[in-house]
Amino acid sequence: MPTPKPVKCRICGREFTPAWNHPEQTVCYDGPCRRRAAAERAARYAKKRKSTSSGRREYAEKERKRYLRSKTGIEQAKPQVLQPKPQITLKSLHSEFCYLRGAFAGLLKLLNEHFGREITYEECREAGEDDLPNQKE
Repeated sequence: MPTPKPVKCRICGREFTPAWNHPEQTVCYDGPCRRRAAAERAARYAKKRKSTSSGRREYAEKERKRYLRSKTGIEQAKPQVLQPKPQITLKSLHSEFCYLRGAFAGLLKLLNEHFGREITYEECREAGEDDLPNQKE
């Protein structure tokens, strides 16, 4: 296979011979030239990504994180993870009912000890019926 002919580096202008399997190479092997070419390539890719809405969102989030990292006194805000709403099932309703029944029994016990007279479930129910919305109107 013939050796590619020398070309000029597009960054520093020096002549170099491209790799035999990359005759289209335009940047020499020098470290600063390669870093600058990589930076230009990354900038082109970022510009292309920012042209879409998803790319703009990603870029904004990346910049926000970078800014927060640069400020030592600012704590990073953790992304909020949406929790799915718990499904209401008969089992969950039953456990909630048992919990409320126990809380109500404890409250009645405390009230009876404090006031010195016996308050019954029926009295509590009659007192609470006034506050419940009427379902048959």
